[in-house]
Amino acid sequence: MVAPQPTSRQIQDRDIRIEDYLNDKLQTHADLDNLDSLLETVRQQQKILRGQLDDAEAALEGAYNASKAHSSSLHQEAEKFRSKQADIDRRLLIVTQSETSDDAVKKFDHSMEKLRRLDVAKGYADLLNEVDRLSIQARKNFKASPKDALQPYVALRNLAITLKQAQPAAEHAAPHLVDHVDKTVSILWKQMKDAFASDFEKVLAKIEWPSKHVKFAGELQSEWTLGIERLLELQEPYVLMVSYEDLCIWCVSVLDFIPIRKYYQSLALSWSISGLGTPGTLYLFFPDSNFPSATAANTSLCRELRAQEEENTHSASQDEPLVLLPLEVMVKPLELRFAYHFDSDKATNRLDKPEYFLSHLDTLLSTYYEFFTHYLQPILLHHFRGSNLALNSIYIDSTSALITALLPMQRRKIFSVLPQLTKQPQLLSHLMHELMNFDIRLKEDWDYDGGSGVDGWKGLTWEVLVKKDWFGQWLRIEKDFALSRYQNIIEQPESGEIDYDSVDSSVTKPTKAAIRVNDLLETVTDRYRPLTSFSQKLRFLIDIQIAIFDKFHDRLHSSLEAYLTLTSSIARTVQGVSREEQSQLQGLGGLERLCRVYGSAEYLEKKMRDWSDDVFFLELWDELQFRARENSRSGRNIAGNMSIKDVAERTSSVIGSDEDSSGALFDETASAFRRLRIRTEGIIQDLLSYNLRETLRPYGRINPWSSISYDSESLDTATLNITAELDAVVQQLSIYLAFLAKVLAEAPLRRVCRQNTLSMQSFLWDTVLMRNNFSTYGSAQFLRDVSAICEVIDRYIGLGQGEAGMRKLREAVELLTLPIRAEEKEGEGVEGEAGMGKVLTIWDVEKRMFLSNESAREVLEELGMNALAESEARNVLERRIELGN
Repeated sequence: MVAPQPTSRQIQDRDIRIEDYLNDKLQTHADLDNLDSLLETVRQQQKILRGQLDDAEAALEGAYNASKAHSSSLHQEAEKFRSKQADIDRRLLIVTQSETSDDAVKKFDHSMEKLRRLDVAKGYADLLNEVDRLSIQARKNFKASPKDALQPYVALRNLAITLKQAQPAAEHAAPHLVDHVDKTVSILWKQMKDAFASDFEKVLAKIEWPSKHVKFAGELQSEWTLGIERLLELQEPYVLMVSYEDLCIWCVSVLDFIPIRKYYQSLALSWSISGLGTPGTLYLFFPDSNFPSATAANTSLCRELRAQEEENTHSASQDEPLVLLPLEVMVKPLELRFAYHFDSDKATNRLDKPEYFLSHLDTLLSTYYEFFTHYLQPILLHHFRGSNLALNSIYIDSTSALITALLPMQRRKIFSVLPQLTKQPQLLSHLMHELMNFDIRLKEDWDYDGGSGVDGWKGLTWEVLVKKDWFGQWLRIEKDFALSRYQNIIEQPESGEIDYDSVDSSVTKPTKAAIRVNDLLETVTDRYRPLTSFSQKLRFLIDIQIAIFDKFHDRLHSSLEAYLTLTSSIARTVQGVSREEQSQLQGLGGLERLCRVYGSAEYLEKKMRDWSDDVFFLELWDELQFRARENSRSGRNIAGNMSIKDVAERTSSVIGSDEDSSGALFDETASAFRRLRIRTEGIIQDLLSYNLRETLRPYGRINPWSSISYDSESLDTATLNITAELDAVVQQLSIYLAFLAKVLAEAPLRRVCRQNTLSMQSFLWDTVLMRNNFSTYGSAQFLRDVSAICEVIDRYIGLGQGEAGMRKLREAVELLTLPIRAEEKEGEGVEGEAGMGKVLTIWDVEKRMFLSNESAREVLEELGMNALAESEARNVLERRIELGN
């Protein structure tokens, strides 16, 4: 291949590059010395470039030759194709006797469609022949040899299952075929079951079942065992889940015979021709027309069967457990007896007495427990040994199997009774209560778990409330009953009275209404405690219990607000409240009214705290927290139509939080009662303080304190009478404290008393002590009056409580009553030495008190006075006439 000659522009560009190269390499005279090495480098580069050019020319030559050869080959192939196409068109015209190729193609497709239909029909007929063969073989053997009859029956049943599994992928192309196989299996099953059951019934008649005294004489024991084993073997494909390998072998052996293979091959061919494609499920069994090895087919089939089993297991869990055939036969006479007593016009068939038919099952279990344990239990254990049902109680435990067999008649009775109770709410509520007790008896007394193991049996109550959707109506009935009962409690005349007898004497006394409301709510708890559904428990808690708590809280709050309104200054003007009525509300009557609110609020608050520690509510709280945290990510509701926010507003604000918080179900409600209790306690304190201060006003206006007695030197305060103006205060304080001591617990009683003593102390300090001058007699009289108040407080609150509440005033009065002259008293003197010591006089204390703050603190410490400050002590000393002069 000759290379093209360079153009003048290329030559010019080449010269410019050469010039630039030389200018770069030869810039000085010294660069000329390196000219030889430069030339050598250029030669080497030229040699490399020439080699690359030769390789490129060779590659180009090869590509050109290959392209030429490929073009020639394509031309030859095109010629051959045109020749073959012409030959096919000629033959097609001859075969179809058509004039054009389009007509020939249509006729050919029509012929292929007929062949496909013929092939499908043949596969269909072969499949029906196989179904008939298996059915005839099973019928032929089940009387002579039951075990031999089970083999073709199992094959036929698995064939029916396989057809059902393939139907969705086949777009339900042959529903009549599936229906025919199902009916054949059902008829065969019924015939075999009736035959085996008839033989077993004859054995039962011989042993005189269901009498209490069953007899096993001679060969009856072996006939009994044989009859049970036959029925169990017949039912085994339904109850015994075999291993995956065995199940794969069964289905592959069924699918591997020619009729089914041809049938599904024909369907695949028809889908391919019609352009629908071949469903994936068919290729799961037959990936191609040659059918792969058994190992690959088994692997794919196992995956399909595993998924199908999981789906079937989930569906089966929603249904009732399967009754064993021997037990089904044995309970027939028991069902007749049940129908005689509870489905007829007998006296035992009463809508208002569901416990009659529910307790009948307990009677049957107690009657036949020993018989089933002795004669049936060993057979069940032997039959299911080694299977994956060996730990399932409803198949290996004779009592659980009997309960499973007896439950259907209870279900039928319950479901037939429910519609009759639609308009009788009390009877429906009674039925649900008895039904929950029935479930509890089966679970606790007979250890029945319904075959669910650790999950436990949900019970007939769950079936009624959830599966039959009676929960909404039952909840409305229970709510209406609870609200009606609450209204009756509130409307009773004595509901607002304080109950002194129902609680311990050391706690705050609630009203009778609060105690009865609590009893009502505890009854509600007992009503829904046995429920297994979390959503149902939560609905009961929020819709009934918390709702009633809120109603009672609103009532207490309204009562408190009404009291505040009636005792306000504008009550007489706006609402026409007389002065006598208002005075009564501000006296002992008002105090009692406030204590009703306080006691009820505290009682229910404590009850809610106690409930929060109950195991039932703790488990409910844990489940609520778990669901709230899980659903907070997805935004789903916690239960029914209740969102996390809705539940948190009614129960606790910490729901759904990630922190480990110590919340509880009744946090919000208990907090509301707590706020009401604290507010009411403050109002009680204000009421007592106001009344006592008003009663003390006449005492504060007198001024006998500066009078001088003739024997002031030997005055004894214990012999003095209290001031006449203080009698009303002491009497009123005694009435208040006597009442509060009966109503309040020790802690709130001391809080209230402490606030009131502080209030009286403040009044006496400001009105009496700081406004008057005191002589020795006057200070002693004042000390006697203060001691009288403390004695009343100590009598009802506890020894030393009066002095502790008025410590500052008491120390001030003691400081005020110091003697003028020193007296020798036996004991420890001020120097701290035992024996005869001097008592500090008021003059000694005055000198040291006004000397300095440090000296004042020292003398106060010597006197044992810790509540008075130095400045306050100086002010008190200035009130003595002797010091003031």
